[in-house]
Amino acid sequence: MSAARSMSVRKPLPEFLADCAESADLSGLGNKKVDWWFRAVHPDLRSKNGYRYPWPGSWAEAPGPIQKHSDPCPQAKGDGLCVAKTFHGAAMGGIPFSTFLLVGVTKRDVLGEDADKIRVRRMYIADVISLATILWGANLGGADLVGANLRDANLRGADLVGANLGGANLVGANLVGANLRGADLVGANLWGADLRGADLVGANLGGANLVGAVANQLTLWPANFDPVAAGVRL
Repeated sequence: MSAARSMSVRKPLPEFLADCAESADLSGLGNKKVDWWFRAVHPDLRSKNGYRYPWPGSWAEAPGPIQKHSDPCPQAKGDGLCVAKTFHGAAMGGIPFSTFLLVGVTKRDVLGEDADKIRVRRMYIADVISLATILWGANLGGADLVGANLRDANLRGADLVGANLGGANLVGANLVGANLRGADLVGANLWGADLRGADLVGANLGGANLVGAVANQLTLWPANFDPVAAGVRL
């Protein structure tokens, strides 16, 4: 199947998350109607500040005290929990993109939000999702992944057409066969990344670090780009 065809069968992130919820643990949700979002966590389900999220089937509650403001992020310890609506929002937490929680949020529990994040009083934990699941199930074409920590991530065959990966940490990432056509990789760190068979036609590699990256004769580069001069190992 061609890259273009594989793109067409993948789903936008919100639709993909809703599909994931159909096979998730909804035993503790009752009849509550929720919107499905996600958040990045450490493998032990902790946030960057050490908050430990419960296992699927439970509600995570902000310890409080809750403050009256509409900001999408807590202003003090306990002032709500953060949920991501986009990959850019998830990246703002500074946690490597490896483990995600599928979370449900009722409208009455929303304390503040913007285009990327939501601050909530509580959230329902439905499932734990790996980065690989999201990459294979959701359409990441055009995704905003600015500054994302994707160090050593398995992005093999990922659809990242037109994605914004400016300043992203892709050190040691597996990008074998990935479709990065037209992607913005300005200032991205691709040291030691595996780019064999990757399609980078039209990608912006300005200021990107490609020293030690691996490529082969199947790797497609932007016009007039010299991979050897950039430190790529062929």
